[in-house]
Amino acid sequence: MRNRVAKSRLRTATRRFREAVASQDNGTAEAELKQVVSLLDRYAVKGIVHRNTAARKKSRMSAQLHSIQ
Repeated sequence: MRNRVAKSRLRTATRRFREAVASQDNGTAEAELKQVVSLLDRYAVKGIVHRNTAARKKSRMSAQLHSIQ
């Protein structure tokens, strides 16, 4: 049950980041990326998300952010 809540928070944060990128809102996207990276790091340590999956998602989101800057 705890993992479901965590994954839901992660999906919501990811969706907010993607919406900010889609609207070309650089400031909001940076703030949302910081939130998503924090969640991914925390959940990778706890084993909710595999560490390689977390690294891949962080890398791809960072590339998306840099594409709108």
